[in-house]
Amino acid sequence: VTVIDGATDEVVATVAVGNRPRAMAYNSLENKVYCANKFSGSVTVIDGDSDKVITTVYVGSSPYALVYNPTDNKLYCSNEESNNLTVIDGVTNQVLGNIPIGNYPRALAYNPTDNKVYCASYWSHLVKAIDGTTNGITATIPVGQHPCALACNPVDNRVYVANYMSSSISVIKDVIQGIAEEDGGRSPVSGLLRIYPNPARAGHSVQVKVNRIGHPQPNLSIRLYDVSGKLLQVFTLSGQDGELSLKGIKPGAYFLRLGKETAKLVIR
Repeated sequence: VTVIDGATDEVVATVAVGNRPRAMAYNSLENKVYCANKFSGSVTVIDGDSDKVITTVYVGSSPYALVYNPTDNKLYCSNEESNNLTVIDGVTNQVLGNIPIGNYPRALAYNPTDNKVYCASYWSHLVKAIDGTTNGITATIPVGQHPCALACNPVDNRVYVANYMSSSISVIKDVIQGIAEEDGGRSPVSGLLRIYPNPARAGHSVQVKVNRIGHPQPNLSIRLYDVSGKLLQVFTLSGQDGELSLKGIKPGAYFLRLGKETAKLVIR
């Protein structure tokens, strides 16, 4: 793996990994870089500060793609010839389990809106949706022939699938608890998590109201994510209502998550 300085664009290090490195991912919580090595059946874990190898995690046969889940601090590796998906703990670097997918799992994508991982099975012509918390398969979705690439649109909660032999794109829509679609947009409808004003002004604050029937705990943690799934801030709410400061948060689309409820927040 060649390391390039982001400021000078100069090569600053070369890290020895396994045979035929083919996919990479970054863990923003632990500052780790992962490299999947196809012919070694392994994932190399690299320290982001020192550019030194931390450890090597052995996965299935022919690891093809990687994706990181920042909500649960997990890495997912699709193993092309093992027909499964390996889940790796972002803190301990231990394998948490293997999820059967289908023939030749390849492309991966993470949807931060509802905390799901999507994996395309190239020869089975389908996409599996996986719960990011439980690692259980929530849906098996038939798509076109030979799905080879995935992209997630967290703002509109869509996953796009490129079907290599069908010359088409499949669009997968999901429904989140507490969010309904209205005229192409989204608004909270469950009453469990409400934000106002929304859209909000950059640098100001928003009021958050939580229905305590659904959340009886005395202290609640509300997490703020950007559209890439990066955790930006954690707020603690001790009452039914609270104020969240948006100081330092740039204009754009974000998501507030409380348990399994997600609400979209737009900052202008």
